[in-house]
Amino acid sequence: MRQRKIQSMFNHTIKEHFAEGSRPILSHLLLKAELWFVNSDFAFEFAQLLLPNTVFIGGLLDKPINPIPEDLETFITKFGNSGFVLVALGSIMSEYLKQKDLKEMNSAFAQLSQGVLWKCKHSLWPRDVKLAANVKSVDWLPQNDLLAHPGIHLFVTCGGENSIMETIQHGVPMVGIPLSGDLPGNMVQVEAKNFGVSLPLKKLKAETLDLKMKQVIEDKRNKSAAMTASTIQHSHPLSPSQ
Repeated sequence: MRQRKIQSMFNHTIKEHFAEGSRPILSHLLLKAELWFVNSDFAFEFAQLLLPNTVFIGGLLDKPINPIPEDLETFITKFGNSGFVLVALGSIMSEYLKQKDLKEMNSAFAQLSQGVLWKCKHSLWPRDVKLAANVKSVDWLPQNDLLAHPGIHLFVTCGGENSIMETIQHGVPMVGIPLSGDLPGNMVQVEAKNFGVSLPLKKLKAETLDLKMKQVIEDKRNKSAAMTASTIQHSHPLSPSQ
């Protein structure tokens, strides 16, 4: 059932490129595929057997690093050597967050000595809650550029594979709050590799999130593992696009 739901997302593409009456069934196309490009990397995956026609291209979507907007840089600078935490849970998961979840997260962030840059739509914010003094909330932020910033200490993510690939690229440890789909499994791999920890959404409480974040920030083994993964990703003889 899950596989059918995922494949149905590509029906519009098939309708766009094939005339009615000649449209193939996606599952049949998958069986005929002669070459598979997979958005992952050996720095992230468990040891596994791969067919010769399978190529990992994790990092293909990596972008050049640009200077971050002045208002964000000014906010980060206020916290000096304490640095900052980046929070971006993805567009889909953000819509699933309830107001009580936002309140718990805000309370947890208030306990940090770091500044917190949080991608959170203002339209979703509870009107009866004041944003913590060390938090800046924005509707959009340049995630890749911020992950490359020397002042970043932690990334709080939903555990999406694209975000994980960006995080590995820059060697940033993470706390994942996975919801469903492939996200919990992704975070299992992150924990096994020791460059992050997972906190399921149903267990999200201010004290638990605070503990997880401080655990990752203060335990230098997490940062070391993240940097090791980054080194592995950058060590390939060819870039993903090549």
